Amino acid sequence: MQKILLIIIFLNLLSCKVSEKPVFKEVKSVTISDKSIESFTLQADVLFLNENKVGGTLEAKDIHIFIDNMDVATVTSDPFKVKKESEFTVPFKAVIPFEKVFKDNEKSLLNNILNIITNKKIAVKYKGEIRYSLGAFHYDYPLDFENTISLSKKKKMIYILLSVLLNASLFVIFKLFDTYKVNTFQAIVFNYFIAFGVAYFSSEVRFSLGSTPYEDWFLGASFLGFLFVTIFYVLGLTAQKLGMSVVAVSSKMSVIIPIIFGVFMYQESLGIYKVIGIVLALIAVYFTSVKEGKAFNKSYIYLPILLFLGSGLLDTTLKYVETTYVSKAETSIYLSSIFLIAGVLGCISLLYLLITKKTTITIRNIIGGIVLGIPNYYAMYYLLKALQTKGLESSTIFTINNVAIVLFSTLLGLFLFKEKISKKNSIGIILAVISIGLITLTI
Repeated sequence: MQKILLIIIFLNLLSCKVSEKPVFKEVKSVTISDKSIESFTLQADVLFLNENKVGGTLEAKDIHIFIDNMDVATVTSDPFKVKKESEFTVPFKAVIPFEKVFKDNEKSLLNNILNIITNKKIAVKYKGEIRYSLGAFHYDYPLDFENTISLSKKKKMIYILLSVLLNASLFVIFKLFDTYKVNTFQAIVFNYFIAFGVAYFSSEVRFSLGSTPYEDWFLGASFLGFLFVTIFYVLGLTAQKLGMSVVAVSSKMSVIIPIIFGVFMYQESLGIYKVIGIVLALIAVYFTSVKEGKAFNKSYIYLPILLFLGSGLLDTTLKYVETTYVSKAETSIYLSSIFLIAGVLGCISLLYLLITKKTTITIRNIIGGIVLGIPNYYAMYYLLKALQTKGLESSTIFTINNVAIVLFSTLLGLFLFKEKISKKNSIGIILAVISIGLITLTI
């Protein structure tokens, strides 16, 4: 009799403490990932408040996802602990077939792709039950809320687009150097200091140059600064001995190195569309860059090999150091250190040329460095921002970035400088557009 009485008292106390259902607060984030022509993955983090004076466990039971009033998927979650009188997040994740979302559309396949590209907005509704448990006791609460999301990739792609446009502008600047008789090497050296200055003064975090050698990323930044100068020297030598087409092919096809690194190091996805897109991108770079009528001097074969390996190593190191050591707030500090180190190393070479009287510094070259340095910094800055963007893989970023730079540079050469393009170049342009489209579908 006493045991029964104790149980009754316990139940009464429990019912007093567990008197409120979890309160829906907000949808913290809704993201679209793993897109393909057939399906996409919908992820949502829903914030609730537990106002009860006891904790417990919570699980989602048969939560139905409605998209545009169509029941397209059902999700559940494993039980997880909930603290007393605190907020908690319920994670939802479901793979949703496009055919269910757009089943009323007669041109299903084409419109699935178009809806991804053209920013179709969809109404997403979650309806079902959440079970709140404490020991052997449980309580089921109804869940019913709606949110509007977009399948747009604009926010993700904007950093890549800015990086591509700024890199393409560097092509125009280098072309103008020939017109205005600017010494390219001097302009490059001065450009590093201008880029450093822009990075330093635009940084959201104030920092002391004396403290940067103690940062975890400093060795990586030093190595990247060394690569900047070394690769530029190899690039210039390759252009002189073998021509700019060999430079473009060697430096941009090196994208395969960070792609392989990303797949094996970070377990990045490698679906059929991405594979086809990457292969087409490599072919596109070759066809877009190759110039007919120029013989290849095999005695300098080591130059494009060094350029290929060096460019690939630079992109790979940039990604590794950024991912491992650099926070988002430190992006400008990190870049400023790279540019400063590259500038100092470049000054050593420039000082040698001045001592040996092989060159002289002019105002024209300094102005060239200023004009080059500002877009150069922001091109790197936005590339790093793209690498830090959730949902964008480095293999995707480097592929789109490299092939798009070649594409835009070729088009700028055609329209601004009246450069002639061959049939191979035209094929390369078409393949570049197709490859970018295929890879973009995987974002």
